[in-house]
Amino acid sequence: MAEDSAVNVVARLVEVTLPRVAGLVERLQGGIDVLDVGCGSGRAINRMAQAFPHSRFTGYDFSEEAIIAAHAE
Repeated sequence: MAEDSAVNVVARLVEVTLPRVAGLVERLQGGIDVLDVGCGSGRAINRMAQAFPHSRFTGYDFSEEAIIAAHAE
């Protein structure tokens, strides 16, 4: 799933997906708290954290392996 997500979701997240929600990019740039439930290996949330350093990101997942991978990334 992580590999598929990287190709289909994460690659377009900042440039295509997030701007579809009115005002979201501006809020992320200014600094907000973001929760990703079911974050898997954290690729999407880590990409957002890179793009929006003023915001705070927290990811939760039931898979301990996925959380370990997210932290390592």
